[in-house]
Amino acid sequence: MVYYENFGKSRLTELARDFPQRKDFLDALNARVWDQLEVFKQALNDHRLALSKSIKVVLPTFVPNLSYKNLNVQKGDQAQLQWKKMIDIKWGPAKTQEIEDLLAYCKLDTLAMVELHGYLESLVD
Repeated sequence: MVYYENFGKSRLTELARDFPQRKDFLDALNARVWDQLEVFKQALNDHRLALSKSIKVVLPTFVPNLSYKNLNVQKGDQAQLQWKKMIDIKWGPAKTQEIEDLLAYCKLDTLAMVELHGYLESLVD
């Protein structure tokens, strides 16, 4: 499960290229990708999502106790820049902080999809 198929599939394709010994596994995984964003774009009509179906908008709309606003890294493009910056920092407190910020962002991204899946399941029940 991903939230924005183009990005997720592109990363899996890159991994398959960079790790040819895992190509078959990664290609098979890529073939099974399911995009949660499509549910919010096509099947769920809610006026609060009129301007954006971004996970940053969808998450606090349907799971109000979760939000990206309190994180040091709040968006995917920001996470990519932080990653590039973090790689060049020598080990020490600054690098440790960058790693912790990225892990917090990734943790919330994953938890967001789990919680949104639970929300969607509750609609079907």
